[in-house]
Amino acid sequence: MKKFIMNSIILLLFIAAIVLGIYVLNEYVIQNETVAEVFQQGYDNVTAISKNEDTNVEDPTNSITTSYNSNFSDNDNFYYNQLDDYAKIIYSKLNENKENMKSGNYTIEFGKTFNEFLNSENGEQKMNQEYQSALDAYLLDNPDVFYLDVTKMYLLMNTRTVRNKTTYTVTIGGENGESYYNSSFYSKQQIDSTIENIEQEADYIINNTSNNTYKKLQQMHDWLVDNVEYEQSLTGSNIRNIYGAFEEKQVVCEGYAKAYKYLLDKAGIENIIVVGYGTNSKGSTEDHAWNYVKLNGKWYAVDVTWDDPIIVGGGKISDKNRYNYFLKGSNNFNGTHNATGKTSEGGIIFTYPELNVSDFN
Repeated sequence: MKKFIMNSIILLLFIAAIVLGIYVLNEYVIQNETVAEVFQQGYDNVTAISKNEDTNVEDPTNSITTSYNSNFSDNDNFYYNQLDDYAKIIYSKLNENKENMKSGNYTIEFGKTFNEFLNSENGEQKMNQEYQSALDAYLLDNPDVFYLDVTKMYLLMNTRTVRNKTTYTVTIGGENGESYYNSSFYSKQQIDSTIENIEQEADYIINNTSNNTYKKLQQMHDWLVDNVEYEQSLTGSNIRNIYGAFEEKQVVCEGYAKAYKYLLDKAGIENIIVVGYGTNSKGSTEDHAWNYVKLNGKWYAVDVTWDDPIIVGGGKISDKNRYNYFLKGSNNFNGTHNATGKTSEGGIIFTYPELNVSDFN
């Protein structure tokens, strides 16, 4: 009798364990998508998505630890150097996967790299800023990624809750695996061919400039003034990138600044893109971008866009007017240009080197 009772108890416990296991394995899963938009000057918006999954199933995976090495030269990483460690990880991963992103739908995996950070107070909100800041820096340091449309790229924060403990995994990619190409591009082969064409044109421009650094700066500046036009409709898909400058020959200020940086980078001349606002002769103020160039150990400003004004009725720009904003010091430049360092609403504010007081002469 005792044996029967004992066996019955064991059987009941066994059944209870099975029922409990089924209950745990089939516990409800809650999935939500919360979208937080951040805005970038010139790029419309970048979106971070948080996907939440609550479950009582034990997570068998181990924490992923990843090390990152930027391997950037001083001429390439001006904005990168101003990021904090979390944004640097994102930037470095973007740079590491530059070739992979040419596919247009490659997903960059971070695993649990940001788990502790995301579990801190306001972690998701802070992560949005890290992502935006990293994108801001990456695009300004790397004008050669003209084929990406970052408004189609998403930071996806997946959460998994096990016994009230939340674990985050993070990826960057297109929404639902869709392409994040600029609308002008459709394949890696096309992108590689376009990059080759742009490189050949840039090499031709540089090879036909003087060995004197000042003259080289001047001649590359002049090529852009003579061959590129300001795009007044503001509707083109490439008006803010080097494809628009070297291939379509129509850009706005950001396109001029990126094209000049691209040439200067290839020529090995230290330079940066600067963002802020400009005030024209009529007193109108607008968002603007230009370049700072380092020459003989000092920084000078170059605004190729304003040296290429729109001439009513056509015609050529006089030599006198084409250098109004070429290698200028703070005394003559800062009255019309204010370098704010605010590249987007959601990112950090960057700082810039101090200009030499006087123009280069």
